[in-house]
Amino acid sequence: MDEELQGWLRQRLPADWFVAVPELAAVGESAVVRGRLQDVAGAADPEAAAAGRIARFREESRAERQAIAREAETRHERLLSWEVSCGPVVEAFSDAWEGDPVYV
Repeated sequence: MDEELQGWLRQRLPADWFVAVPELAAVGESAVVRGRLQDVAGAADPEAAAAGRIARFREESRAERQAIAREAETRHERLLSWEVSCGPVVEAFSDAWEGDPVYV
């Protein structure tokens, strides 16, 4: 993966989004940002709680993810998608799949 894009993303992504530095993987001409959210401790149903945390992250970060994706496409000619994990749950998403013209 392009080191320039990796370095740019490390500085561009909000520090409080993920519990560790997110990984960046190339998928064809696109890139996938893989980040891990804080685990849900003590939940009666860890999978449901983790899915809820991922859903909240997705909704709350949507506008900023879109801005980051647009910048990445303009600066680095890469479309971004996201893979977010929390505990046992991993979800990949791109709002473009939902009709938005920008991969986020």
